[in-house]
Parts: sequence; C-alpha cells; structure tokens
Amino acid sequence: MTRKERFKGRIARWMEGPSFVFGPWHAPAVQFPIVCSVLAAFACWAGLTYGLDWLAKTAGVLWILTFLTALVSLLTGHLFAHRLGRYTPWLVLPPSSTGPLHFHAILAMIGLGFSLLSLPGAVGLVEGRPIHILSQFFYGIAMAVFFAWGAHEGGEMTFKMEMVPLNAPRNHKAPGLHRKPRLRTERAGGKA
Repeated sequence: MTRKERFKGRIARWMEGPSFVFGPWHAPAVQFPIVCSVLAAFACWAGLTYGLDWLAKTAGVLWILTFLTALVSLLTGHLFAHRLGRYTPWLVLPPSSTGPLHFHAILAMIGLGFSLLSLPGAVGLVEGRPIHILSQFFYGIAMAVFFAWGAHEGGEMTFKMEMVPLNAPRNHKAPGLHRKPRLRTERAGGKA
C-alpha cells in the first residue's frame, strides 16, 4: 500500500464520524440561505419603498447571514454525500460522472457566487453607506432562485418521490397509498 493510499484511507475513516453526525443536517441547513435571501429582498424593497432605514439594515444582515449559512450548507452537503456513499473526495464540484449530484452542486455554487457578490453591498447597507441598490436586489433574487432550484434538485436526487394523484384508480399499487378498503365480510386470507 502506497503512502497516498494510506492517507486516503485515513481521511475516509476520519470522515465517517462527522458525516454521520452532521451529514443529516444538510436538508435543514439548505433552507436557511433560501429563506434569508427571500426575506432580505423583501426587507430591502420595503425599506427603500417606505424609507425605513432599519429594514434596509435588516436586509444587509440577512444577506450576510445568507452567505454564512450557504457555507454551512456546502460543508454539510459534502458530509451528506459522503454519508450516502455518493461521493467521498473533497472537491468543490463533484465530477460530471456523478450525474444529478454534479448539477445540484453547480446550482448551489452559482447561488453561493451571487451571495458572495452581494456581500459588499450587504455590509454597505448595514453600515449605512450608499450602494447600488438595483444590483443588490438582483443578486438577492438570483441567489434565492439558484438556492431554491439547487435544493429542489437535491431533494429530487435524494428522495425521488412518486406523485400519486388523489383520484387515482383503486387498483394503483402505490405502497401504503389508496389501498382498497377491505369489507367486514372479507378475511385477510381469503373470502368470507
């Protein structure tokens, strides 16, 4: 066994603990950048429309919080992918051979990029300095869209839910859904 292989083995063993503890927190952690960026855009709009300085400062704080929670989501996402066995190396973007994981990571990284672009304007809002508000508002909406799209793709990739319409025929074989009710005269093993 070469030195490089031993090092990879040590890293993989070291990752087991954090991936089982922090990996499952990826799904809740992803919601924070989405909600913070949407609330920040609304607070910025309301603060500028009604001349409320405290709302504009709140928007700045929320955009800073968006960036920080996006970094947490990135870290927990790597741990979650490691836990599920989808991808173990520590690269910013997984290779395209990982399929939907690659697309999910690209969307999240674009959202993180818009969040990084909004950071100077967010600090300017908090400090009360003049900023270019239209670009800040665009960054806020763009990061919300890309974070939400990335979260949707991650959920579809991980959970793969099958939508069953409520008016589905009774012989639909979805497990646990829309089962044909048994009559009192029928027994579990056969006819009455």
